[in-house]
Amino acid sequence: MLACWRRRLAPALVVVTAAGLVATGADLAWAHAEVVSTYPSTTGAVHGRLTHVAVRFDDNVDLVPGSLTLATDLGVSVSLDRPRLVSGRELRAELQDEAGPGSYVAGWRIRADDGHIESGTFAFRIAGAAGAPVAAGPAPAPAPPDQPRWPVLVAIALALAAGCGAALVVQRGLRALRVTDVLPAATSGDDESRRTHAESKH
Repeated sequence: MLACWRRRLAPALVVVTAAGLVATGADLAWAHAEVVSTYPSTTGAVHGRLTHVAVRFDDNVDLVPGSLTLATDLGVSVSLDRPRLVSGRELRAELQDEAGPGSYVAGWRIRADDGHIESGTFAFRIAGAAGAPVAAGPAPAPAPPDQPRWPVLVAIALALAAGCGAALVVQRGLRALRVTDVLPAATSGDDESRRTHAESKH
């Protein structure tokens, strides 16, 4: 009897099991939101000013803390506005700071429809302006030209000559003063001798 019931229930069990597997597979397929595209793209480079970063998914997602971040390849953070959802499937944030040429890494984090938290990153590059002139540093000061030595020698000779001339003038002045001091003394002596001679005659 049991064998008979088993034979009758076996097809039904196979159908139920198959349906369960299909449902499980569908749940697994719907459990994760797949990334459809990113902005900027991971291929090529951004030319011009970067205004925002975005990630587009194939299903609706929900925001979580830290949904979008941006940093340079050296780990320096770039400030973003509060992330927002566009049409339920695009995660987007505007840049607060201006991003210069270089390599960057954007990180995203969302909650899928099944409640699972998903995250990932993508890298891109910002190109410099084509043909932009390279800022040149200040021009080095020109080296002073080699100065001839003869002007210096002439100046030294003139200084020495001036010093010698001044010394000679001083010496002559001193001699003149000495002669002036001697003459009055000699004159007074002559006068005294004349008086004595005159008195002796009388």
